[in-house]
Amino acid sequence: MQLNPLNNPFTSADLKQLKKHGISLDKAIDQLNTLRAGIPHAILDRPCTIGDGIQVINKTDAEKYLMLFNRASSEGRVSKFIPASGAATRMFKELLTLYGKREEITLDGLRLIATDAGSALEFFENIERFAFYDELKASLDDDGYSIASLIKKGDLRIILKQLFAADKLNYALLPKGLIPFHRYTDHIRTPFDEQLYEASLLNLGGNVKTGVHFTLSEECFSQIEEHLKSAIEENQYSSLKVLLSTQKPSTDTIASDLEGNPFRNQDGSLLIRPSGHGALIENLNDFDGDIVLIKNIDNVVPEDRIADTIHYSKLLVGYLAELQDEIFSRIKQLTKPDVSSKDIDKIAEFCRERIAITLPEPDWNGWSITAKAEFLAGRLNRPLRVCGMVKNTGEPGGGPFWIKQKDSSVSQQIVETSQIDHDDSEQNKILGTSTHFNPVFIACGIRDYQGHPFNLLEFVDPETGFISTKSKDGKKLKALELPGLWNGSMAKWNTIFIEAPISILNPVKTVNDLLREEHR
Repeated sequence: MQLNPLNNPFTSADLKQLKKHGISLDKAIDQLNTLRAGIPHAILDRPCTIGDGIQVINKTDAEKYLMLFNRASSEGRVSKFIPASGAATRMFKELLTLYGKREEITLDGLRLIATDAGSALEFFENIERFAFYDELKASLDDDGYSIASLIKKGDLRIILKQLFAADKLNYALLPKGLIPFHRYTDHIRTPFDEQLYEASLLNLGGNVKTGVHFTLSEECFSQIEEHLKSAIEENQYSSLKVLLSTQKPSTDTIASDLEGNPFRNQDGSLLIRPSGHGALIENLNDFDGDIVLIKNIDNVVPEDRIADTIHYSKLLVGYLAELQDEIFSRIKQLTKPDVSSKDIDKIAEFCRERIAITLPEPDWNGWSITAKAEFLAGRLNRPLRVCGMVKNTGEPGGGPFWIKQKDSSVSQQIVETSQIDHDDSEQNKILGTSTHFNPVFIACGIRDYQGHPFNLLEFVDPETGFISTKSKDGKKLKALELPGLWNGSMAKWNTIFIEAPISILNPVKTVNDLLREEHR
């Protein structure tokens, strides 16, 4: 049964709790109705491939795009937007599981159960190679332990306690961006440090508005703010302006039980949860940017391996700047009172060929010039994104696809596997033919042809969120995530996919990923 304000299940105490979060009654009812009804799956038409949705930049065009990047950067138009609120808990998941067993752990013991504890064994056998080794060793020294002796014959739980205990290093609850990732001759760098260094190479310091915007968790805001301040001073990034924001409480979502009723904590209050990275579309919308590069906080490399990342960041921005100019000139042409039928035909061809905009066939030819001009201007005057896509090497996550829309048209979208109906063999078959993967390497144009910022919330597809089943206090619940930042939150943007090399994708999902060659 659909709920409305007259038959809603919320108490007066619930309404006070919702108001404190900035969640209206109507929004809470909508969320509960969504949890009851479910979210429709994305309908894959085919994967985007080279020549069919994914473009390759040739050498001649690359030189042009690099010049266009330099111009946009010198004009202060380019900035970075880095989601960085995630804790390192998942990064240390397997070690935390081992630590939670509350029994003695030795290297020889791990070797006996290597099949089940292979990642933990790899971690301890290579522990000196991690950038945080010196900090860990010093912390153990302060407590009277020799890390070398513990590794050789001691209880490895002591090392894990030093890593994870709240009164020790507390790594599992630190933001991932504060974990030491890379060791240099005389210093170490965290992901925050590497992102600042990358921004300095992109010459974002000249931007009068901002160089880098990090989104943080409220709990660690001050700690990260202090870290960034020190990093900027130590590395003389004085021209690099940094902005920080947190996810808005109003973007949190309620949870339900399996019957669709509000899920309640043991004290009877509503369970209200963060709604995933899709909530950050609000932060991006508040960001006073123009051309914005988006990438994840953990997708960084040491400076001697950063050349491809810098090169392709510039190419995406240059490509976007050129296409944006072409779009803007056509919108201005469409808004002139003397736009001709011949002009309309040329612009319609541009829409089809350059941005894969589907015209409303078969009625299009019968439309008036005015109606055609309004349609084309409306489709062109949208936020623009140019997304780097790498060849699929088995990394989990989303990719570029042609998606069937309700009006039978198709559009280019980044689709997560969670959006697909895996009970549908045909959809699984299409998924299996995907050739490219989304590394979250995106250049965004978020201002219109008159230089005004778009209201990005108008271009979100609300039917592209995600419902997951979780548990709390021994009870199962349904959790609602908003449309992902680079999925449904950008579903109504104009989208271009560009092939990029796998070298731009270097995420650290588990701590042992730091042992890979690209992080050494």
